[in-house]
Amino acid sequence: MEEDVDDEDKFYDHLHQIFITKNVVLCSEVQKKFKELSHACDVARNFVSTDDQPLPNRIQDISDNQFPIFITSKKLLLMLDASLKKPYFFERRKDGSLKVMSLHKSNY
Repeated sequence: MEEDVDDEDKFYDHLHQIFITKNVVLCSEVQKKFKELSHACDVARNFVSTDDQPLPNRIQDISDNQFPIFITSKKLLLMLDASLKKPYFFERRKDGSLKVMSLHKSNY
């Protein structure tokens, strides 16, 4: 019986699934329903995190316990951009986050 549990751990340990959509509402609703359904399966319950951790700015910084990932296509493209070497398509800080330019009224 214990061998079966070890085999299941090995099988599910490597899954890194990503759900990508353009719609922000659909993304959050699918994530919510997935978490609800995962509680029905003992194996899934052990591998699905119940707390919502914010995703890092770079893909290589995603930890195994953050999968499966539910993400919008815009966020995925920004993460891909931050994951590449310079030059970035968008200006970035050292941590990979976007540099946001403030728009102030200037007197000409």
